[in-house]
Amino acid sequence: MRKVIITNIVSLDGFYEGPGGNVMALPMDHGFDSYNLERHRAADTLLLGRSTYEEFKGFWPGVADDPEAAAEQLGIPVEHLDTPTNREISRLENAIEKVVVSDGLATDQTDPWRDTTRIVRRADAHERIAELKRGSGGDIVVFGSRTLWNDLLAAGLVDELHLVVGAVVLGDGTPAFAAPPAAALRLLDAGTFDGSDNVLVRYANEAVRRRGHRSNDHVRRAPREGAAWTGGGSHGPSTCPLRMRRDDRIRGARAVARLGRRASRGLRRRSADGSTRRRDVRRLDRRLHARGRGARLRGRRHQLGGRRIRRHRDECEDRRPDAGRARAAHEPRHERRHRGPR
Repeated sequence: MRKVIITNIVSLDGFYEGPGGNVMALPMDHGFDSYNLERHRAADTLLLGRSTYEEFKGFWPGVADDPEAAAEQLGIPVEHLDTPTNREISRLENAIEKVVVSDGLATDQTDPWRDTTRIVRRADAHERIAELKRGSGGDIVVFGSRTLWNDLLAAGLVDELHLVVGAVVLGDGTPAFAAPPAAALRLLDAGTFDGSDNVLVRYANEAVRRRGHRSNDHVRRAPREGAAWTGGGSHGPSTCPLRMRRDDRIRGARAVARLGRRASRGLRRRSADGSTRRRDVRRLDRRLHARGRGARLRGRRHQLGGRRIRRHRDECEDRRPDAGRARAAHEPRHERRHRGPR
């Protein structure tokens, strides 16, 4: 499943652009450019709003071939623009597929990117973007396009939000967020660029992550109703309503209970002296902790844990049509002798 990743630069006080829509008020230095190149390399689709698309279309196509004209258009020194990083971004921008969300853009307005541009109407945007996410390929990256990505974030279609926080305070302009996000954002990582005062922070959309995690858990661990439970055990496959993840915990608890009962029998045989017993119990606790099975478990608690495990196993086995025969055929003799009434 593909990811929708928002990549933008914002000021230290949270503005997406300066007064009058001036994006050049933000410190777009070599660190910002290098991270944009990294995101271009990982993507095979650009998702843009109309305004950002038209700005990019008028600027990036000529950077690789005529950087002086592009620098003059932006009003910046040509040496700031004519770099290997920007030339590669220009070539990638020309080649990559571009999806533009707009009701007013026409096909004859997309030159020189006509062959790589697809226009999606606003009413169909959420459905079409969800289809793109379900497909295979690289990331779907959004640059600029504040109105678009705020709408996608509210709709739960954004997977990650990558913000380059510029070391500048604008005091006025367009806020990056139109409204607080509906879901929490979880910090993935943060870092800086060599020779730059900008900071990169990357967040994951918790709503998308939890939704995907539940779905994966269901596919990976939850057995189909009525299907053979491959968690197994000493009696072969059976049907059990518990998830395999819970069965893993039970098997681990069974191993702890066996170790605890074995050690407890050894303690009773070895000595009745209180100090020796306490020292041996502490040694047992350290062994249990080292195995990663739990700590601070002693004597009777192990025995009770073993009984609960056997009772759970018997309840699961009783759901099988041949439960009695399977138990008689496979159950150790000493367990049948000591079972007693339930």
